[in-house]
Amino acid sequence: GIVTLWGATIGGLGGVTMGIPGYAFRQMVFAAIGLTAMTGLIFIDYRKLRPWSWLLYGVLMAALVGLVIRGVTIKGAAAWYDLGFFNLQPSEPGKLVLILVLAHYLSQRMHRFRGLFDTIVPLAIVGAPLATIVWQRDLGTAMVYVPLAGSMFWVAGLRKRVFFLFLVLGLAGGVYGFQHLKPYQKERIQTFLNPEADLRGSGWNIFQAKTTLGSGELTGKGWGQGTQTQFSFLPEFHTDFIFPTVGEQFGFVGCMVVIFL
Repeated sequence: GIVTLWGATIGGLGGVTMGIPGYAFRQMVFAAIGLTAMTGLIFIDYRKLRPWSWLLYGVLMAALVGLVIRGVTIKGAAAWYDLGFFNLQPSEPGKLVLILVLAHYLSQRMHRFRGLFDTIVPLAIVGAPLATIVWQRDLGTAMVYVPLAGSMFWVAGLRKRVFFLFLVLGLAGGVYGFQHLKPYQKERIQTFLNPEADLRGSGWNIFQAKTTLGSGELTGKGWGQGTQTQFSFLPEFHTDFIFPTVGEQFGFVGCMVVIFL
């Protein structure tokens, strides 16, 4: 990841720190922090977090609601706090908090979590952060919470007919709700289904991603030699579209190595 990012931003995007492209340097710092935290957490019994689960949930809700006052809007979603060195999106660690709280609640009711009435409290636990995230206009992140909660309901022993009732209601709600989505939300869904309909507009990112990925052919253009990225034809090539960046620099072979890893 760092090697690919370094090669993609070698032209100066993101500045230079200690002779290293800025984005690659930041990725090194975050990787070091993440690996250190991971190593420390390995030696902590996760079950000791159980008494703190509701407190963490309260902190999460406070952070999500606080975005109304101090939130920074990025790409249409008011979902970040500007902490100077980096932007914090509470809904991301919120996924872990939600897992912890649901696990704490459902594990105590494994043999009693069966019917529709039993889902009222868990749905409220999920619904509160979900509603605030949707309110922030971050529909994509909100949708991640749905299968997360659904999978935990399934494992906790919810009756299949109740589970599939939710599934049917969700599909019906999606069909109905589509008519009430905002224009940019409809455009994202339509672009996903048919990106070729507007190649110079909403379909530009997907078209350029496919072009970038394919341009690397078998072995790639070489490290730091990607023209699609160096000339910024591909938007967000250093974040959302990092995989096409791998393909452009290292080709099909490089992509297969990444997938294998």
